[in-house]
Amino acid sequence: MNAREFLADVLKIDIADLPENPTPDNVEDWDSLAHSEILMALEDHIGRELDAAEIAALDGIEDIQAVLDKAAAET
Repeated sequence: MNAREFLADVLKIDIADLPENPTPDNVEDWDSLAHSEILMALEDHIGRELDAAEIAALDGIEDIQAVLDKAAAET
């Protein structure tokens, strides 16, 4: 699963409705509650808790993809 698919799934929106570079600033449904849901879903998906640095850095689609890629490389 790539980050766009992951984000669309968690936010329950059509992937076509995501902007090219989705962030909390340009996705209406990505509010603070949704951000918490994204973090929890990401932890469930990768099978571990995110560390404080990862949580602080998670600010957009590229950051989500980096976490997914790191988890894939570790398996």
